[in-house]
Amino acid sequence: MIRHTLARMLVVGILVWGLLLPYAVAGAPAGDLAARLTRTDAGGGITIKAIYATREYFETAGNAADVAKFRSEANIVMLLTLDTHAGDLRAFDPAKGAVLRTDRGQQVAATRWGVITEGSHHREGALLFPKVDGQGRGLETDAKSVELVIRGLGDVPERVLRWDLPLR
Repeated sequence: MIRHTLARMLVVGILVWGLLLPYAVAGAPAGDLAARLTRTDAGGGITIKAIYATREYFETAGNAADVAKFRSEANIVMLLTLDTHAGDLRAFDPAKGAVLRTDRGQQVAATRWGVITEGSHHREGALLFPKVDGQGRGLETDAKSVELVIRGLGDVPERVLRWDLPLR
């Protein structure tokens, strides 16, 4: 009787797993994409997480409306999360000390910080950069890498988060 019950449980478990597996696998690309687009830096008591938020990222995450909200056709969007256990993060203006630079020597300053969550120990927002430099050249065109440079955050003079292009 016990052997029969165990066999039945095993068959039911296999059937349930077979039904749920496609749903588990379907969610994997979204998590995989986010992981590939995310960079983290910790120093001076502050952790910064940046996501290079592409159109594909927004659509995969179910936030297609953010494509229009952040004008991703004209902007490179970096979603930032700042965390600390001491001090007040609200004193830091992410747009003021942030630039994007490429391996080709191009550099553009952030044009806007869009707040998502505002707190003294936890902040989230979108940092927007133009997709073209001052000479009208595309930032991502022919570049092999892009770096997000954040200056003046905590005791760290300069933080550099790097992505290889093309983003995959």
